[in-house]
Amino acid sequence: MLQYAMAHWRGEQGLVQSTLINGLGGYVLLVAVFLGLGATVFTSSTFLGVSLCVFFAWQIWASVGILRASARRTFDRSAPAGPRLGGAIAIVAVLVVGVASVKDALYFFG
Repeated sequence: MLQYAMAHWRGEQGLVQSTLINGLGGYVLLVAVFLGLGATVFTSSTFLGVSLCVFFAWQIWASVGILRASARRTFDRSAPAGPRLGGAIAIVAVLVVGVASVKDALYFFG
């Protein structure tokens, strides 16, 4: 498990795997777990704070891995234009999500 997490962090996984499994899949899983637990078991503000911290830590991990995998693909001169364009689009998407997340974090914690 640690090797998988480190491979993603270093951008060694493919762009599709990094984006769909670690990015989108992780997001759906965390939201489902936190909403499910928050609605049924834990309703305190402490649970909300811990959930947000875990979520933002995951988001940093996912974003770094996606950015590194995207940059590797985008700047690979031997790759076809399609995958290079996909990498560039992923970089922009991660940056947009990052800016929105910082705004959210400042709202919740600021």
